[in-house]
Amino acid sequence: MRANKRIPDPGAAVSERDQAADERRTLVQRVAQDESFRRAPRLRELLIHLTEKAIEGRPEELNEHEIAITVFRRAGTFNSADDSIVRSSARQLRTKLHEYFEGPGRDEPVIIEIPKGSYVPEFPNRPVSPAQPAPSPVRESAQPWKRIAICCAAGSVVLAALLVGSLVRPIRGSAPNARPNLVTWLFGGRSQEVNVVLCDSALVVVNAYRAHMLGLDEYIQQLDQQPLPLPGGNSGGATPHEFPGKRLITSFRDMVFVSRLSEQSVAAGFGVQLRHSRLMQVRDFRSGSHIVLGSPWSNPWASLFEEKLNFRFGANPSDGSFGLQNTHPEKNELAFYSCTPSQARNGLSYARVAVLPNLSGFPAELLVSGLHTESSEGALDAALSPAFLNQVRQIANAAKPDDLMGLELLLEIRAVDGVVHDTRLLASRQHH
Repeated sequence: MRANKRIPDPGAAVSERDQAADERRTLVQRVAQDESFRRAPRLRELLIHLTEKAIEGRPEELNEHEIAITVFRRAGTFNSADDSIVRSSARQLRTKLHEYFEGPGRDEPVIIEIPKGSYVPEFPNRPVSPAQPAPSPVRESAQPWKRIAICCAAGSVVLAALLVGSLVRPIRGSAPNARPNLVTWLFGGRSQEVNVVLCDSALVVVNAYRAHMLGLDEYIQQLDQQPLPLPGGNSGGATPHEFPGKRLITSFRDMVFVSRLSEQSVAAGFGVQLRHSRLMQVRDFRSGSHIVLGSPWSNPWASLFEEKLNFRFGANPSDGSFGLQNTHPEKNELAFYSCTPSQARNGLSYARVAVLPNLSGFPAELLVSGLHTESSEGALDAALSPAFLNQVRQIANAAKPDDLMGLELLLEIRAVDGVVHDTRLLASRQHH
């Protein structure tokens, strides 16, 4: 007697798909309820919107124009060339997802990823990693540094991975932006390597706890390695002996900028060389070209050029707050531009972009930095924006890159919930 052939039950397949969709929605809700996303409701809304479209099987609807209108309430005339809100928010969302699944969600068997160059989330299983040895006990006195140590370790891993081969090459298969931006127009076609001098995130912590900001001479003398004056620490000083310990730590924001630049640099005719600020020397700025990321607060090498500029980072003589001094204010300009971290997160902050010769007088050095994370991100976005380059060329009446030499720009950046919404040019100067 012949056995009856089993006929697949289509209902079972549908049930499995529904179950997988429900599990993904539950995961999204757990992530969205995390404190980091509750403090950033617009990024939370973006996460839910993207994941729901992906779960529903409608990835074709996830494009920059649709997201700008639906999530960020932009008008139907939205132009992505002039408004980077979707791209910058997607980068921040990728960062927050990475932080969540490396922190509160480290035990999640499935993670959420948004591949670079796409807005369609994926739900891969977490890679299985080898068992780690049990951590050594942490003394109670070191607890205030626990979160700092975690951040530093994460930053070290990111930077170490990129410094294995210092020369950053474009991602294979990437599509470089054919329209030039400030960086590619300034350095393109010179057949050179441009040194990107990354900020020192360990110095940011040190400066936050010092009575005064460490200057370049003190940085060169490694005075930032002295124990910090915090209570409850080691006998030789409050700082655990292992921090900062000459670690090469930089910001994730800087690495995102380098990654974006590496996609475009070779097509524009130059390579990108990563240099951590701790490894630089004065003589390095006598030859070659550099992009210096960070103000003197996070990258003391920026102070090499401060005296040549009208807009200078420093302390406000009236109250000691850190900001941008306008040494020769013109009509309708302020003498000092500053803001608090909370104002930068939900309101206005300020940044500076400047093009100068190196210490030997040859082109070119590009300085990019803001007062806070949001303004720094806005300035970095502007440096890679074709629309911003067009505006800069009009201001400087520049027909060729060398016409930008001596140009400095003061930018105003508006952010909501830590997400950059728009960048506006407030003032400019050019010294020949």
